[in-house]
Amino acid sequence: MMKELIPTTEEYDAVIVGAGASGAIVALELARKGKRVLVLEAGRSIRDDEDGWRSVVDTFHGALAKVPNSPYPPTAMAPQPDVLQLAPIKKGVPNSLGYFVQKGPQNFGSDYTRSKGGTTMHWLACALRMLPNDFRMRSMYGVGVDWPIGYDELRKDYESAEREIGVSGDVGEYWLPGVDPKTYWEGYTYPMKKMPDSYVAKRLAARIGDLKVDVGGKDYKIRVTPTPQGRNGMPNPDYVDPLSGKKGDYSPTGTQSDPLRGERCQGNSSCAPICPVQAKYSAHRTLNRAQALKKGPVSLVTIECQSVATFIQTSKDNGRVQYIEYMAYAQDGAPARKKRAKGRVYIIAAHAVETAKLMLLSDIGNHSDQLGRNLMDHPTMLTWGLMDEPVWPFRGPGQTNAIPTFRDGPFRSEMAAFVLPIDNWGWIWSAFAPDVPFAQLVGQGMFGSALRQKVAHDFSRQVTLQFEIEQVGEAYNRVTIDRNFLDPLGVPRPIIHYELSDYVRRTMEAGVRISERIFKKAGITNKTQYSVSDPCHAEYNGKVYSYKGCGHYVGTHRMGSNRNNSVTDSHLRCWDHKNLYLVGCGAMPTFGTSNPSLTMAALAFRASRAIIKDLDKHTSKAL
Repeated sequence: MMKELIPTTEEYDAVIVGAGASGAIVALELARKGKRVLVLEAGRSIRDDEDGWRSVVDTFHGALAKVPNSPYPPTAMAPQPDVLQLAPIKKGVPNSLGYFVQKGPQNFGSDYTRSKGGTTMHWLACALRMLPNDFRMRSMYGVGVDWPIGYDELRKDYESAEREIGVSGDVGEYWLPGVDPKTYWEGYTYPMKKMPDSYVAKRLAARIGDLKVDVGGKDYKIRVTPTPQGRNGMPNPDYVDPLSGKKGDYSPTGTQSDPLRGERCQGNSSCAPICPVQAKYSAHRTLNRAQALKKGPVSLVTIECQSVATFIQTSKDNGRVQYIEYMAYAQDGAPARKKRAKGRVYIIAAHAVETAKLMLLSDIGNHSDQLGRNLMDHPTMLTWGLMDEPVWPFRGPGQTNAIPTFRDGPFRSEMAAFVLPIDNWGWIWSAFAPDVPFAQLVGQGMFGSALRQKVAHDFSRQVTLQFEIEQVGEAYNRVTIDRNFLDPLGVPRPIIHYELSDYVRRTMEAGVRISERIFKKAGITNKTQYSVSDPCHAEYNGKVYSYKGCGHYVGTHRMGSNRNNSVTDSHLRCWDHKNLYLVGCGAMPTFGTSNPSLTMAALAFRASRAIIKDLDKHTSKAL
C-alpha cells in the first residue's frame, strides 16, 4: 500500500542516489565547496557506534554460509542479489529464484549489497590501478573499445582515490607487464607501507623460482608481487599528501566511535565480507567525513536511508532533470511514502545494475542504445591443491600477493588477460573449506586422532590460485527490465542476460595449462574439479570449466567520445541530460584485470570537478 505523494519541500545543490563509495566521494567533494547535498540510499544503515558494528559481525558469525552478503541481510523493500540463489539455467526458463531474473544462457555469478556504504561493506579491498593499455584495447589489440581518456589523465585522480581510501603499498616492489615504472608512478609513494606478504605467497614464490610458460607462442616468466590494499597499515613517512602538499603527515582513519580503533590491520582472515576491527576501508568513512562538514550548525550532507529511487523526471523542452521520485519505507510494515527530491544537479551512483535499472525505468538517456549493455565482471576460475609442505593459510588478509604476469601482452588480441591472486584462505572459495572437506572426512568414517592428524596435515597445505579473467563489453551482456517481475515495492527487478565469449573461454583453457605448470614446479598435488552441475560453468573444446562471479560489475552506462557510442561523456555527464551524472563502475568502457573500485573512486573525483564547475557556473534558475 502506498501513501500519496508528499510535495517537495527543499531544494539542494545536488541530489545523489546511492551511498556507496562513488556517491560518498562526490558528496564529500561537493560539501568541501560548500554545496548542500541530499543522498538517497535504498538500503538501511548500520549504526556508527561499536554496538552497531558488532551487530553485523554477530550476524556474520551466525550465518551458516559465509558468503559476501552474510553480514548484511537485505531489507524486505530493497532486496539484493545473493550467490546462494544461483541455480542452473534451463534454456527458455529464466532463474527468478533471487532478486535477479537470470535469463542466461549462463549465470552472472556475482552479488552486491544495498545498504549505506554499498559493496565496500564486503569488498576484499584490493586497490589496483588499471594499466595504460587497458584504456586503449581497440587501438592496441583490436578488441573492446578505447576510453575517451587515458591513464595519464586519471593519474592524479588515482592518487586522490588512494588517499581517500587509505591504500597500503610499495611501488618499489611492484612489477607490471609492459609498464615503465618511472612514467607509471612518477615518483609516487602510497599513504601507508604495504601489508606483510602471506606465508603461502612467500613459499609459492620461492618454489616457482624462474618458471616460464608459453602463451600465444611467447614465454612469460611467472612473477609474484604484492597487491595494494585498501586497509590500514603503517603510515609511510615519504608520502606526500595531494590535499595539503605536506610530506609524511598521513594518519590512518579509525572507527567513527573510536578513532584509535581500526588504525591497523590485525590479521583477521575474514576481510571479505567483513573486517571485525574496521581496519578495511568502507564508504562509511567518506560519508562520515562529508557529514562532518557544516554550514553553521547544519550538516551540508543529508543522508536518507530506506529511500528507493523509482523515477527520474526530465523536461521535455531541454532534457534537464526536474526531480527524482522515490519511495521512503519503514521496517515496521507501515505504507511506503512516495516523495520527490529536487536539486540543481543529479548524480546517480547506485551501482552498475541499479543505475541502469533506474534509467530504464525512467526511459531516458539511451540515444546510443548502450544503456544497460556491456555488463562485465571478472569471471573467476579457481584451481586448487595440496602443497607438499605446510604453508599455513587462514592467517592475515585474504590476499596479499598475486601473479601479474598475464595482465598484459600481445596474446590479448586472441584471448583475455588475467591476474592470479594467491588466496590466503586455503580452499574457502574453491572447495568451501573448512566445512565441506571436514564433513567429507567424517563421512568417510574418520574420527579421533586420525581425524585430527588428517585435518592438521591437509588444511595447513591448502593452496588456491584465482584466475580473475578480463571481459570486454559485449552488447548481448546486459541489464533490462520486465514489469512482469516486480519486487515488494512494485518496482521491476533487474533482468540479466549473460554469456561468456570465446575470448574468455580460451583463457580458461590456457589457465588450466598454466596452473598445471605452476603446481608441478611448486610441489602441489592438484585437487581441482569442475562439473556441468555447477551453476556457473562454461564449455570449450569439449572440456568443462567452472567459474565464479568476482563482484566486479562494470559497464551498463559506459562513457565515450560522443552520444552515438556511449551514455556519458568522459566527465560522466549524461549526453542527453546536462544536469545528470552517472557515476560508478558502470561508466568504465573496459577494466582489464584490475579490481574496479579504485578506478571507480578516481572517476568520482574527476566527475566531482565537473559537477562543481557546473554548480559554480550557472545560477539555480539557469539549471
